[in-house]
Amino acid sequence: MKKLEPIGAILNRFLAESGLEDQIQTANMLQLWAKTVGPAAASHTRALTIKEGTLYVEVDNSAWLQQLTYLKKCYIEKLNEQAGSRSIRNIHFKMANQELKPNKWIRKKKKT
Repeated sequence: MKKLEPIGAILNRFLAESGLEDQIQTANMLQLWAKTVGPAAASHTRALTIKEGTLYVEVDNSAWLQQLTYLKKCYIEKLNEQAGSRSIRNIHFKMANQELKPNKWIRKKKKT
């Protein structure tokens, strides 16, 4: 009789073999950006992607870019702590070419 394998193990193996595991980890890390920097900074930024340990973030104005650059080391530590890994080694901030759309990870307060 064949031994049953837990569904979690099957899914983990499928995600690893299909290459989706890295994409899910990247999406989770991008979601953590807004939580890590808080709503004020998140409303002026957009986390774009992660490549070779560098998180790329667009910023809508130079004042925020300077402030975020100053706090970069702190954000790297917080992101890695929240993710439970050391996958982010650097953050690259760049000016956005166009107006940033509201970050989909920020929850808007309901008007009462």
